[in-house]
Amino acid sequence: MKSEAKLVTTQAALDKALADGAVDLIIDAPNGAWLEIRHDGLVRLWGSSRVMARESSRVEAWGSSHVVARESSHVEARGSSHVEAGRWTAVHLWSQRVTLIGEGHIIDMTAIDLADVDIWRDYTGADRAINPAQDQLILGHVSSGDHPGRLGRDGQIRIGCWSGTVPELRALAASDRWPSGANEGRRDQFRPRLLAFADLCDAQVTAWAQEEAVK
Repeated sequence: MKSEAKLVTTQAALDKALADGAVDLIIDAPNGAWLEIRHDGLVRLWGSSRVMARESSRVEAWGSSHVVARESSHVEARGSSHVEAGRWTAVHLWSQRVTLIGEGHIIDMTAIDLADVDIWRDYTGADRAINPAQDQLILGHVSSGDHPGRLGRDGQIRIGCWSGTVPELRALAASDRWPSGANEGRRDQFRPRLLAFADLCDAQVTAWAQEEAVK
């Protein structure tokens, strides 16, 4: 199976992606349309996507996404997401702005300091993330705005609305103007994590180059 994240915007596209064996999905459903998932891989919701998660689905909810989770689903809720959790659902709560309804097992992560680069590396599994077989390197919680970071085989990094190369990411980290508008204290706090991600991107690029060299 390919490890590259698959973007879907409709129920038909979601159903096809699941039928094709996709294990990493990004859902960005327009107009508040409801989508239903039955999936044991990773599904990420962006914007104002709305989804019903069943069976052993694993969902990360961002922005103002709305999730209704049933059975043994696992939800990670961020931003101002709205989650309705069934009794057997596990919810990792990452923001105090999340609206949470239901009887699920709540794990409050709001006190964990992922700005601490060592905690971030341990939580995201950063030290085990390099794999020459993957089409993208993807790690969560990279930016001061809590955006994930993505590196493609084309050498382009995407973090939130920003994109660029590894050297450009290092230059951004050293600069005093970030897309998030972070102030000096916040830049100082999150700069080590951006630089750690840049190091991982370098390692992933090297792994891809070594893979190509032996073909």
